[in-house]
Amino acid sequence: MSQIELHRNIFKFVQGKPERARPEDLKSLVSRNKDAYQYFFFEADERWLVWLWKNGFLDVIKKKAEDPTRYGYRTPELNYLVRMAEKNPDQVVTILLKVPVKKSNFNPEVIDQFLRICSTLPANQLAKIANKILEEKWVPLMGLFNQHGFEFEKMFKTFAEDKDFDNLLTLAEAVLSVRTKKEIKETSGRSITENPFYFNGLSYTKVFQYLGNTDTSHIEKVFALVTSVFADVIKVLGKAPDRKERSAFKVYDSFILSDVDFFELEQRNKVSISPREDIRELAATIKLFTDKLIGDNCNQPQKVCKTYKQYIGTLPDSQAVWRLKLYILSLCPDAFKTELKAALFAIFDNPNYTDLTMGAEYGTALQKNFGILARSEQQEYIEKAKSLFSDKSGEKKEVENRIYRGSRIFSLLEKHLSKTEHEEIKKAGFQVKPEYKPSPIVGPVTGGTVAPRGPLTQEEFDALPVKEIAEKLQTVWSPKVLDKQNTHKDFLHPLNAEGAGDLLKTSISKRLTDFVSKSDLFFDSDKLDPHYTYAFLRGIESEIKNNKEVASNINWGNLVALLVSIKNSGKSKQFARTRQREERYSSWLADWNAVHSMVATLIEELLREFDGKAVLDLSKYREEILSVIDYLFRHQDPAPKDEQPKTATMTRTSPGQKPLVTEPYMMAINSVRGKTFEAFIHFVYQDGKSSDNVQISADVKDVYMKVLNAENTKAIMFMFGRYLATFYYRDAKWIHGLLPKIFPIADSKKLLYVAAWEGYISNNLFKELFGDPEFQKLYTRGLSLRRSMDSTREFFKDPEEGIATHLALAYAHYSDFGFGHPLFKTFWSKGTEKHHSEFIGFIGRKYLSKNESEGAINHETEIKQRLDKLWDWILDNYKHTKSLTEFGYWTRSEPQVFELSWLADHIKRTLEVTGGELDWDYGLQKNVVNLAESSPKDTLDILRWSLLEFGVRKEAKRRPIFFETEWYEAFAILYKNQGEDIRNSTYELIDDLIREGGSQFWPLKKIIES
Repeated sequence: MSQIELHRNIFKFVQGKPERARPEDLKSLVSRNKDAYQYFFFEADERWLVWLWKNGFLDVIKKKAEDPTRYGYRTPELNYLVRMAEKNPDQVVTILLKVPVKKSNFNPEVIDQFLRICSTLPANQLAKIANKILEEKWVPLMGLFNQHGFEFEKMFKTFAEDKDFDNLLTLAEAVLSVRTKKEIKETSGRSITENPFYFNGLSYTKVFQYLGNTDTSHIEKVFALVTSVFADVIKVLGKAPDRKERSAFKVYDSFILSDVDFFELEQRNKVSISPREDIRELAATIKLFTDKLIGDNCNQPQKVCKTYKQYIGTLPDSQAVWRLKLYILSLCPDAFKTELKAALFAIFDNPNYTDLTMGAEYGTALQKNFGILARSEQQEYIEKAKSLFSDKSGEKKEVENRIYRGSRIFSLLEKHLSKTEHEEIKKAGFQVKPEYKPSPIVGPVTGGTVAPRGPLTQEEFDALPVKEIAEKLQTVWSPKVLDKQNTHKDFLHPLNAEGAGDLLKTSISKRLTDFVSKSDLFFDSDKLDPHYTYAFLRGIESEIKNNKEVASNINWGNLVALLVSIKNSGKSKQFARTRQREERYSSWLADWNAVHSMVATLIEELLREFDGKAVLDLSKYREEILSVIDYLFRHQDPAPKDEQPKTATMTRTSPGQKPLVTEPYMMAINSVRGKTFEAFIHFVYQDGKSSDNVQISADVKDVYMKVLNAENTKAIMFMFGRYLATFYYRDAKWIHGLLPKIFPIADSKKLLYVAAWEGYISNNLFKELFGDPEFQKLYTRGLSLRRSMDSTREFFKDPEEGIATHLALAYAHYSDFGFGHPLFKTFWSKGTEKHHSEFIGFIGRKYLSKNESEGAINHETEIKQRLDKLWDWILDNYKHTKSLTEFGYWTRSEPQVFELSWLADHIKRTLEVTGGELDWDYGLQKNVVNLAESSPKDTLDILRWSLLEFGVRKEAKRRPIFFETEWYEAFAILYKNQGEDIRNSTYELIDDLIREGGSQFWPLKKIIES
């Protein structure tokens, strides 16, 4: 019996009457295979619910999961129950109540689906389940999987709308279950505060919001619940302070609630981002019900004292509880007069009194309640406070801290102090500030963008003569002076040299010519801070880049002279290096290293072509510019230590991985010598334009060779490789002689060679270089390089990927590089699987995939014929499965590139090798309808390999077939529009897909049945 026929028989069975059905008949139908079983429960309606339960067809929900650490929604019985919950909730609840949920039969999918069912139940049925959820500990059992608890939020809403607060509280008690210390330890390290709850997103349940809205008759029950949970949280997260911590409390709160003031605390009822925020919301809920249960009943002192003793007095002795108590006692000061006095005087009997005063609560309680003390008690407090806080023992810092704390205490008591007490307190060194207000341990966060400010407005700065600006930058606007003037300490708008530098850069944009003519005023290594020289150079560079028409008409002589002055100063006496935080005042200012980096960038911008012409006429300043470049090339940035893992200046860290040194190109363009190299390339280009024959002058070669001979960093060797063509085209013979230095053979320089080769293959492919026998040797040698050879750093271009790209481009464009070429043969015989994958994939992406920006190839060119032959050659000569999966990028091509019947044949042959796998099958999906119409037999094989052999039998992850309409349409074409053999084979394939692949292929039945 075919699977499609089996489906028909199952559907016929389902249409019958359950009371006439025989269990053995159903077992015979659904025991054939998993798909039959799944299909029955998909088609079964509510009429079968009781029958299935009584005859044991739902018993799987009573069994323990094979692997209780993972699950998916794959149990047909559970999916059936979820559907039935909407149609027959009474009977589904009856079944749920009869299924015991416990550790011994734990199945996470069962609990998950039960909760899903519960979230849809009406209130009267849900009420039957609430206690089961609590008693059977569903929440703790699902601790490994609990994320956001959306189902619980729906259940809370159901109970709230029905005003069933008893069951709402039962459900809340389940949701607020607290982990054990052991469980917390097993899940430690996920956040700053360990999560005491079983939900990673407790706030999504909205448990505190719904508790906060319970009616008045349940106030005490809610209060009992939340205080009990708070006690449990403190116990599991707290610890006993060790001797060194010397705490005033028996329990140390790891969560602290440092930004909380219980006098101001309110529920936020919003999504939290950390367990600490969940604890804060719990505390806010406690406060909310404290106000209702105690604050609203101050006229019943016995009642509030009893409530306090029963629920608050039993809480653990911790700082959070102490601060909560101070708030509660302040609600009814007359009722708690004795307790308040003891709390306020407690600081005089505890050597760790700072723990008691930490935060806002002690100070606020003192200020609010000091008046209830008798005058003699007030005087006693004041005398003890003077004695405690004027103690001169200990180090100077301790004495100062006592005075500071005492001043805050006396500021709070200001209106209770007599004139004499005022004078005595002032004489003792305390400062009384009536405006002082207690605040939490951590105050509110101030956010925004730091925008440094200068000493003047931009308009005032622009009005000053350039000479006066330069003089002020050396004197009254020096970084040191501005730092001292920054008295407001507004960290978002600090007054500093960075702000002054920004004024300078903006002013340059408005009067470029004026500033350039007075360039000499902006460099003095003894008087002018390097940050201002940097700001000046950067302002000039920015204007050249953004306003080339204006820049092209400026006389740059004085600016060039400035660059030469920097060079001469540096050659005479090396510029000092600074340690930013220790020597550069309160802001992050540019140092001399940054100045040199900007000099290189400025030269590059001066020599960059714009409409066939550079801003700077190099013929006028050639010697000066080359001398500055030569000087910059001697700079020590970068150095080998900058590329070592332990001392690297630039790294990237991935989760769970060791830090990797940044790839060499990024390292280079963020260094002085790397930027200089790019400026040098522009210099060589402009210098060569002055001669009819493109050559390299002897002095330029001298600079190049001096750098090459001395170079010992990967970053700059990368640049030698990347820009090799610039020098090769000007003197190939000279470069031939330097290749052993650029790509050294010695083991001691192996990593420098890897970097240089990486630089070379990161650039475009050049025909003359590629065809050069010396470079052919380099390509052959480069086949042995792997990124694992330098595992401590990132790569700008993977060596295997880079060489494969070059050879792929060569094959596509150079007619003499083909199957008989020695390098081509070596590549395919000795290259790695990754080499070959990148080769095939690159061609597909660049020339054949319509999704790529470059679009399809020009079909009239020779490339088309070469790609035809290449696919044939690879299929005939190369059988490595992984590499051939890259032909997925070739399947999207249009008929003009590959004739459709030819394409279908090659896709089929490729899938036969790869077992149906393609690295990128989207192209095939988009082309499969065309293939089905033009080549049905091959397309049928393609569908079998792709969907059945790979997609189902190798369990490859695919989207459901009905989401991919092209697949469906291809099946329809094959089944309806072809001969009998194709039609029968299509039927068999659909039948196999349904039998083995299940529900995702059920839509294909419509093709058969229509």
